[in-house]
Amino acid sequence: MFLDTGRVRGSVVSVSKQLGKTPRASRASRAIVNVYDSGANPLVLKAGTKLTAKLNGKIYNFVTLTDYKFVADTVDSSGIVTKWVAKNVSVHEGTLYKYSFTVDETNKDQRFILPTGNIDTTSIEARVQKSFTDTSGYSKLWKHYNAISGIDSTSEVYHVQEAEDKQYELIFGDGIMGKKLSSGNIIRIVYLVTKGTNEANDIGINDREGARTFSITSVSGGRTKNAVVIVTPSAGGESVETIRSVKFNAPKFFQTQNRAITADDYETLVRKDFPNIDAMAVWG
Repeated sequence: MFLDTGRVRGSVVSVSKQLGKTPRASRASRAIVNVYDSGANPLVLKAGTKLTAKLNGKIYNFVTLTDYKFVADTVDSSGIVTKWVAKNVSVHEGTLYKYSFTVDETNKDQRFILPTGNIDTTSIEARVQKSFTDTSGYSKLWKHYNAISGIDSTSEVYHVQEAEDKQYELIFGDGIMGKKLSSGNIIRIVYLVTKGTNEANDIGINDREGARTFSITSVSGGRTKNAVVIVTPSAGGESVETIRSVKFNAPKFFQTQNRAITADDYETLVRKDFPNIDAMAVWG
């Protein structure tokens, strides 16, 4: 099949892989907020903390992907901290999912496909523990890679590619390019499932005292947070790349070979990481 005549997504995606192009996955809208607490030192706002926000009468779920440390915000005349703040907390539209695989080297057809659509692939965290009973290795995050430079037989890396029905498959090393997995290894994955559109963008543009946009719905230890204050309204939400876009961009990615030399190369690579750009001028 030729790329420009393809009509079935799976066929177009397959050809684009041969050209070095991985179709863009959904991207979650992201907002930056400050979270305040007036109780005893809450220490940390945990990854996985859930928030809700309303826009145009619809409720959207957001979540934190990493931990954030609280610091003193307000101190009374006695030197006692009366309010704490976790600053510049990144919250992402969607819901966190967990999934695991058990490696079986006797199954030559084994694939590691996440059984959910609308995954923001930039959110994927992969860990590999030795076995179900031996958790050694779990504490280390494996790295997502797109280029083979710097990868050897011991590199703890994986690649993500689109599979059937807009699901995503994780590809691990073969012992030459990337560390090879062994039978009994447990792959544990955490990932964000988003609405996969831009409809959750601009949440928080009207945030103000007395009419806060976000509220926290789950906090470890049952604590109640006083306020979630918008620093930057949500932006960046994007649907999965269309067939038309894949057809247009795949040849350009093949030409650049992931290197930026000409002005066209720079434009192609910038659009890869910032798909929301409406117009761009590159010269030099």
